[in-house]
Amino acid sequence: MGKANAKGDEFEYDVLISYPAETTASIRPLVERLEKDGLKVWFLERDFTPYASTAEALRPALERTRILIVAVTGQKAGSEAIPLDDQTRPFCDRTDPRFRLIPLRLDETLHEGVLNQFASIPWTEHPYAEYARLLARC
Repeated sequence: MGKANAKGDEFEYDVLISYPAETTASIRPLVERLEKDGLKVWFLERDFTPYASTAEALRPALERTRILIVAVTGQKAGSEAIPLDDQTRPFCDRTDPRFRLIPLRLDETLHEGVLNQFASIPWTEHPYAEYARLLARC
């Protein structure tokens, strides 16, 4: 039986990866590996509902997910379809163990704002060297 969200429902997804559109190709192998290791992942490229805007697809998926991984590159963090604060708000309560926020740095840039509160995982030159750490946090 899965964990329940704030509404008491089971989570449909273990992980949602929010990423800037130009990083899709580098996120795809991570999604495949997480799923191979047994996690149910919501991935915009694959799970996007036709005829919906990105925001319309992303909002309900965020509500049905227990772990949010936010990919960061340059000064971009996550999907630009929804403001970052709105995406991360439910995952920022450290007193609620059901939810987790994991910043994933795709380059050496340190993002300003809400993501600084959380330990990030570097995903740069040798990303899969950090994979075990990422999987453990999931």
